[in-house]
Amino acid sequence: MGVVLRQYAPLNVNKWAEVPMHYKDKMWADLMEKYDGLAGFRDEVMYNFNHMYRDWRHRKHLHYNQFLTDEDRLKNCPDDITELDWACLVEYFGSESFKRMSARNKANRAKQSASSICGRKSFASVLYDMRDPITEVDPDLTEYWKATHQRRTDNTWCSDTAKNAMKQFEDVRNSQEELGDPPLSTEEHLTKAFGARSGYLRGLGCGPKPLSSKNLEAKASKEAIERQIEELKNELKQSRGGNEEREARLQKEKDEREERFKKEIEEIKAHFSKDEREERFKKQIEDIKAHFKAEFNEQLKIIVQLYGAPTTSSPPSTQNH
Repeated sequence: MGVVLRQYAPLNVNKWAEVPMHYKDKMWADLMEKYDGLAGFRDEVMYNFNHMYRDWRHRKHLHYNQFLTDEDRLKNCPDDITELDWACLVEYFGSESFKRMSARNKANRAKQSASSICGRKSFASVLYDMRDPITEVDPDLTEYWKATHQRRTDNTWCSDTAKNAMKQFEDVRNSQEELGDPPLSTEEHLTKAFGARSGYLRGLGCGPKPLSSKNLEAKASKEAIERQIEELKNELKQSRGGNEEREARLQKEKDEREERFKKEIEEIKAHFSKDEREERFKKQIEDIKAHFKAEFNEQLKIIVQLYGAPTTSSPPSTQNH
């Protein structure tokens, strides 16, 4: 990226924001041709170009300070830039606006109290090395803070600010656990401990950006909503389980009632069939009795006509017949 930056970025402007967009487009296109997997990360690439551009100009300012007069400075142009660009930088570094900005930045650096023990290694590199290689989860903030601010020889802190920050981290974590809230991310911990400054997150160096108060509120609101949704899902699941049990019980009772009803119907059918058979049989017996009685009376008439009336007359028993 440094080669691409120095190839296209002009130095006749005061800062990265003033670099014309067509130069930035050329740098982006060049990187896209050289490397895979950059699609969708233009903002991140431009953010890194911004810091690299500032570092590049800072190195030129160090070269500028090696000479006492602009005449000597113009005679000693760095090898990696053109004389025209160097002339623009010499003019800019000597301007009153740059001197005021330089003095202000120097005073701000003097106020920094949370130094580190990382040397030239960036915080981002330390955090990356401590990240779990499988899950890619960041390390616990307290472990990361010890690795970047606690001396390994005697376990002393590099500054009182770093020591106090460690206590703040522990207090915040204990408070989160007591309230039952989800653990904070590394960025949220650092923002709560040091506050937010535009474009920079103390404790992680250049690259990560601080979470604004609105972002923190939005994240907290989102997490609260997610917890409520999860609780509702659990309640619905339990309610659904209870409904399934009730439905199973009601279905079983319904099946049992239907089975009892079927049995009663069969019994009633069987009962009525038996009565009908008995009634039909009785009717057949009565018909047979009537038939034999009529036949007997007819024969009796014939006998009376032939032989006279008998002394006793009674029809024969149907059962005996």
